[in-house]
Amino acid sequence: MIDVSITFGPFELLPSRRRLLKEGVILPVGSRAFDILLALVEQPGHPISSADLIARVWKHSVVHPGALRVHVAALRKTLQDDRRRPCYILTTPSKGYRFAAPVRSSLLPQAFAAGQPHADREAHGAGSDTDRAGLLGRATVLAELQTLVRRHRCVTVTGPGGVGKSTVVRAMIQSTRDQGRAPRVVDLASVERPDDVPHAITEACGLQVAGFDGVAALVEQLRDAEFVLVLDNCEHVIDAAAQCAERILAGAARIQVVATSREPLRIAGEWVHRLAGLTAPGEDDPPGLALAMAFDAVRLFIEQARETDARFAPDLAELGSICSLCRRLEGNPLAIRLAAASLRDQPLARIEANLHHMLRESLDRDLALLTATTRGVLGCLSGIDGTFDLAAARRACQHLFPDAADEASVLADGHLYTLASKSILVAVPGTESPRYRLEEVVRTHASLRFP
Repeated sequence: MIDVSITFGPFELLPSRRRLLKEGVILPVGSRAFDILLALVEQPGHPISSADLIARVWKHSVVHPGALRVHVAALRKTLQDDRRRPCYILTTPSKGYRFAAPVRSSLLPQAFAAGQPHADREAHGAGSDTDRAGLLGRATVLAELQTLVRRHRCVTVTGPGGVGKSTVVRAMIQSTRDQGRAPRVVDLASVERPDDVPHAITEACGLQVAGFDGVAALVEQLRDAEFVLVLDNCEHVIDAAAQCAERILAGAARIQVVATSREPLRIAGEWVHRLAGLTAPGEDDPPGLALAMAFDAVRLFIEQARETDARFAPDLAELGSICSLCRRLEGNPLAIRLAAASLRDQPLARIEANLHHMLRESLDRDLALLTATTRGVLGCLSGIDGTFDLAAARRACQHLFPDAADEASVLADGHLYTLASKSILVAVPGTESPRYRLEEVVRTHASLRFP
């Protein structure tokens, strides 16, 4: 794991541990003062207005500027900054404050693990380096899934390809193994025919069943069993997987089903949890290593890059490219790991274009599962920039249904639902009326494939 060290003069700032040290000795500093100092050192030499500092440190609270002055004064005292000739924090008339000293940011490969929050350490747990990388930033998700599995007999984790559905589910069910109930994991990715789904479950459960109705015989043998049955990668055999899950849940009262798929099973009692990508910087986020490292997507990229080259330490321009890449990839862990691994063969500037080519190949496999009409609807939606509501989506798609103008909105809604259920169309959270968007990679590819 990695952490950031920010040094200036005899001082060292460790953002993730929220510590300020002077020549190795920890200095007492308040929470607000620490946040102010971090904001200043992330943009050395640039004045930051009092309003911007208050907005960052106190977020949505209404605070008198005098509170900021009090904490800045405390900081200056901690830094032993001379009032007449300050070395670190300068007051800029009508502009706010500016950090005057030279600042150096560097990565500390081993420091993070030692000071890592307890919840994050548990999320990584034991296992391979790949497993730990796949679980970076997923501590909260794991806790949520563990709660859901305790409350519901059927939980389906959905999300786009590469977002880490299988990784988080397999880590989550490890807790059931620890409780003496070894889970049965059925990887359906290699199952080509829907009729083979019951047989795949039978083998994973270590059973021998025969007869015309394989599902009925399977349910009979599972009637008194008690474990978590994981149906992994269901999307290409979704109907068969759903039928098996529903009959097992009905006939074996002590079995739980956890599924991963790009769309829900749509069976009775199913609880659907959509897995989002890792946090990534926004376009308006200020530059700086410490701030960028607060985003899980950037941390994952740099960790994976250092697996390839232990000396990898991005400069400010490269860091900007990494932030842009993570943002455009929507925090998709698989895509980010592929991008970071590519550093061994090509410079950072060339990675994005080549990576999008690989992602388009993956998208083509997903789009092949759609009907021609649904692909046409996707092509229409790809022409909409930004988020959109149902009315805008219907207008964009109406020309696809010229013989059913009165029913066009209903027909379009059905295809919108299909795209959303398959994790191709993304619902925008926090809006009063339903709004949607296409991930940038999907929108760009669909606009070229279905103009």
